[in-house]
Amino acid sequence: MPVITEPREAYLFRGKNGLETCIVLSEDYAQMFAKRKLMERDKVKAILQKFNEENIPYAIIGGMAMAHYCPPRATQDLDLIVLAEDSGKVRQLFSPYYLHGTVIVGRYNYQGTPFDVLPASLRLQRSIVSNASDDKIDELPVKVARLRDLILLKLIAASNRPEAVKRMRDQTDIAELISYNHEQITAADITYMCQTLLQQAYTLADQNKALQTIQWLNETLDELELSDRKFPLSDS
Repeated sequence: MPVITEPREAYLFRGKNGLETCIVLSEDYAQMFAKRKLMERDKVKAILQKFNEENIPYAIIGGMAMAHYCPPRATQDLDLIVLAEDSGKVRQLFSPYYLHGTVIVGRYNYQGTPFDVLPASLRLQRSIVSNASDDKIDELPVKVARLRDLILLKLIAASNRPEAVKRMRDQTDIAELISYNHEQITAADITYMCQTLLQQAYTLADQNKALQTIQWLNETLDELELSDRKFPLSDS
């Protein structure tokens, strides 16, 4: 199973980038099946415009971020990560739309368009915000998690998923991100992601899960004919 060589641009609507195509799929095409719009372009832009106007650093993650790097697909909500100290400001800014929250995520529904806000407290999470890449939705500048960070988030999620189906979805996303962007991912990137994954494992059970995830990643790199980028588990 070699890497995908067909450009992701072949999957974009004419004149639209990945984020814009994702919104069109979520807004228009999903309505044919769900009988409702999953997201609306104007609402997504209004949410991100508020972040821009208030100078709140953020990065788009989740399904919309996938659309920045892979063929877009419909998604049910907008996922954002912000600095932990800004989570209260976000809560105040969107107080009429706040649904509920935990220490992990705050959930909002802005006039029918749901969005989740993850507070970044750990150094790893904070670096995702500070290193975010530039993109646009129409004329609006937005920030998206960079490729290496998005893959790492998916690896951490896959390592911690108790549900096999959700874990396999994360793994599929990882394989797709690597396959479509293999020229941008180096052995050093893989080493960074795997070492970080191991550093996040504080218990023996977590370490075993991390090692299993890394083993899966190495096997996936083999299948994609990218064996030269594998992480040497014997040295870990």
